[in-house]
Amino acid sequence: MFSVESLFLEGESFMRLTFKAKLVVLCVALVAIPLIASTAINTALSTSQSKHLSDFLSTSLKESSLNFLAALVEADHVFVNDIVTRTEEDALRLAASANLKEYIHALSGTDENLNAIFRDQVMAEMEGLVQNLRTQHAYVLKQLNMALNLARTSVGRSDLSTITHTWHAVNQFTQESRSVELPLLQLGAQILYPTEAFDQQVPVVDDVKKITGSTCTIFQKMNPQGDMLRVATNVENSAGARAVGTYIPAVNPDGSPNPIVATVLQGKTFQGRAFVVDDWYQTIYEPLRNASDEIIGMLYVGDRIKDLAGIQSELLKRRLGREGHFFVMDSSGSVVIHPESSLIGRNAVESFPDSPMGKVLTLIREESTGLLEHQDEKGRKGFLAYHYFKEWDWVVCAAGRWDDMAVGVRENAFRAFREEMEALWNVATVQTADGERPMYTQVRFLDATGSEILKMVEGRFSDDLGSRAEEAWFLSAVKAESVVNSGVEIARNTGKPEMRAVVPVREYGTFQGAVVINLDWSVVWQIMKAEKHGQSGYSWVCNDRGVLISHPKYSLSDGVNVSESSYGDLARLVKDGLSGNAGTGGYFFEGEDKFMAYKPLKVGTGHYLVTTSMAQDELLAMVRQVTERLNRDRLKSMQWAAAVVLSMVGVGIVAAFLFGRGIANSISRAVEGLTEGADQVAAASGQVSASSQQLSEGASQQAASLEESSSAIEEMASMTRQNADNAKEAAQIATQSGQKFTNASTALQSLTQSMDEISKASEETQKIIKTIDEIAFQTNLLSLNAAVEAARAGEAGAGFAVVADEVRNLALRSAEAARNTAVIIDGTVKRIREGSTLVSNVNGSFKEVKTDSEKMAELIAEIAAASQEQAEGIEQINRAILEMDQVVQQNAANAEETAAASEELTAQANQLREYVSLLVQIVGQGTRKSERAAKEPERGGSGMKTPAAEVPLRAGGGGKGDGRDRPARRKTGSSKAEEVIPFEEDFSDF
Repeated sequence: MFSVESLFLEGESFMRLTFKAKLVVLCVALVAIPLIASTAINTALSTSQSKHLSDFLSTSLKESSLNFLAALVEADHVFVNDIVTRTEEDALRLAASANLKEYIHALSGTDENLNAIFRDQVMAEMEGLVQNLRTQHAYVLKQLNMALNLARTSVGRSDLSTITHTWHAVNQFTQESRSVELPLLQLGAQILYPTEAFDQQVPVVDDVKKITGSTCTIFQKMNPQGDMLRVATNVENSAGARAVGTYIPAVNPDGSPNPIVATVLQGKTFQGRAFVVDDWYQTIYEPLRNASDEIIGMLYVGDRIKDLAGIQSELLKRRLGREGHFFVMDSSGSVVIHPESSLIGRNAVESFPDSPMGKVLTLIREESTGLLEHQDEKGRKGFLAYHYFKEWDWVVCAAGRWDDMAVGVRENAFRAFREEMEALWNVATVQTADGERPMYTQVRFLDATGSEILKMVEGRFSDDLGSRAEEAWFLSAVKAESVVNSGVEIARNTGKPEMRAVVPVREYGTFQGAVVINLDWSVVWQIMKAEKHGQSGYSWVCNDRGVLISHPKYSLSDGVNVSESSYGDLARLVKDGLSGNAGTGGYFFEGEDKFMAYKPLKVGTGHYLVTTSMAQDELLAMVRQVTERLNRDRLKSMQWAAAVVLSMVGVGIVAAFLFGRGIANSISRAVEGLTEGADQVAAASGQVSASSQQLSEGASQQAASLEESSSAIEEMASMTRQNADNAKEAAQIATQSGQKFTNASTALQSLTQSMDEISKASEETQKIIKTIDEIAFQTNLLSLNAAVEAARAGEAGAGFAVVADEVRNLALRSAEAARNTAVIIDGTVKRIREGSTLVSNVNGSFKEVKTDSEKMAELIAEIAAASQEQAEGIEQINRAILEMDQVVQQNAANAEETAAASEELTAQANQLREYVSLLVQIVGQGTRKSERAAKEPERGGSGMKTPAAEVPLRAGGGGKGDGRDRPARRKTGSSKAEEVIPFEEDFSDF
């Protein structure tokens, strides 16, 4: 019967066996028992692991399948996201187009840069027109002087005749008439009789008209006050007759003296703008005297201002944009020239209440030219430029709107934006199974009111423009700051599922319109469905409401909503995805179990869901195949394991028997030799350890002293080297500073010479400018002469007169530019001379600093040389001490290593004796000599150690046990080696 006592008896029997028998039995047991146990355990584990492996594979393959689906949906998600992002980026890029912004700015007239260009253009037009007026004014004055000379010559000697005539004199201002009887004027031998008809020849005035084309009038003094009556004239009145019988009163209706009459009565000539009968003329009036040098009247020549050389026609034909124009009013606001003839004579302030006409009439008192901006009732920005031409009392005005001025710019920008839109449509393509397809069905631009301004449908521009002001996506864009994505919808224009990206266009914080791009969603789905996922896998997309927009069986028009609760797990997963989460899961749909992976796609303010689904049977088919294969392989493995174990047990028993017997004999022979060698090694190691310890202590003391000396010398050498380096660096800096001062002095000398040369060149330039000024003066005189000659030529010289005026204009501008340039050059020459003086002073200061710097550099160089020699001497001493220190340190290190090695050798020798003693006890066949050697004390000279005390120990602490003793160990005091305390059991029966 199996019991503890039987085991104890068997143990007693085993302990009575010899060492060889014990070793053989032990080797056989160590081979057979593990093989049999491991075979049984492996068989059980194999069965268990096969089941676990099958379960693990099932779980792993399911996870792998879901990961595989997640990878597929990630690829689909990236593709769809790229398409959506590209659409939005194209819309953003088109909305940020410089051409579109230029079009909007030109359309609204709000671009300050563009308006500044137009402002300069308007003022340049105004300046050209005013310059023409100045030219015409100067030309008219010359012509009138010629006409006056002709009239004066024709009049000859004037006096009053003895013949009287009663005139019905009419005040040209008030139209009041009165009768006055006056003697007729006599010109030489010819008497001037009153004549109103133009078919009758009147002397002097008709001759002047025929030769010069100017109007001419002879006035007679009516009374002592000086009222001047027209007695002969070629000026036409409103009835078409000569305006004889009208007079210029000496006092104006407002009570002020008439400037013409007052000037003439003083014996002077009046020259300037004057009201003649019913219109304004450029005139010259001079006194008409008798033989007694009394003023009896006055002689007049003049030209109607608005008839001068086509000034009126030129004003009327000029345009600023399409609607902008020039017009003229006088300083009282009365319209003189205007494209709308009905406005002539009316008050401009009252006729144009939205324009700053009244402000212009106030400003001309302080400045002659300027430009004012204003807004009309529709909020459009307009402008009113003005220039006061004092000689004629004309306010030349230019009126228009900035947006109208930008018509050309707007049309060019619109054309360029149209081309840009067309180019975008051409490059926005994707590759499908059927070839390359355009991404977009519609590209549009809508203005701020929602009206379609530019629309491209299917690659062609459409004229079928409408309004989208009521569409929800447009209303959202009005309030949005960036892209508005309305999602996939059935487009009204094309009837296709399209995703609409809308980008608001804002300028200066104001909504100006929107760029709209419609993505053709059928192209996106065509690419997605071309990707095959196994036999049953496919991709699908639903919108933010859960309605399928891309699916192999359903489209957006079918309205299938998979987020409804009737779809069970599918609805739960879809809702999770639409809330912004990505994941995987299983569901049942249309009679089949499926796995799905999903990932949300941000579209507008919500999430779409990109999903990949596949049948579970297809994904888990591999699990069943692997399980069957594992079961077959497990049965085969068990059969092979049993056969191998039986074979190995037999071979192991034979090998263990032979191996155990050979080892036991070899150990017995080696024990005796090891005992003697251990005794000798222990004695020698003790002596070596003591000597090495003394040598190590002495070397360490000598190294410490030498190290302190070396440290002190090293610190002194370091300080000396630092002083030498600092002195050397200071010398280099001083030398460099001297060189820099030399270079600076040289540069200043060159600068002085250059400034002298510039001053000379400026003086030469002054001479050239003076020459240009003289040329401009001569050109001006020549142009004036040419204008006079052209006037004499009449109509044949009209074209040459215009050329002469332009040449004179250029000469005046050249002279003015030369004068301005001369002033600038004079100032420059003065500054150059002052700068030359300052540079000379600085140059002298630099020479003094250079001398001091050279002296300082010499002193520092001497200090640096002395410091360098001192540093080299200390460096030699330091190297010698360092060499001595290295030798002593090496000796100390070697002594310490020798002492440590000796100590270790002693410890190893003692340990070897302990192991030999233990081996003797175990084998039980040692000689008496070896047993005695194990018990004898250690020998040696100084430093020999005594053996450790033997302390008996009972295995298991002295209670019940197998009766065997175990060796106990304790630490020695010096070598830290472990001494073995032998068991007390007698091995004589072994």
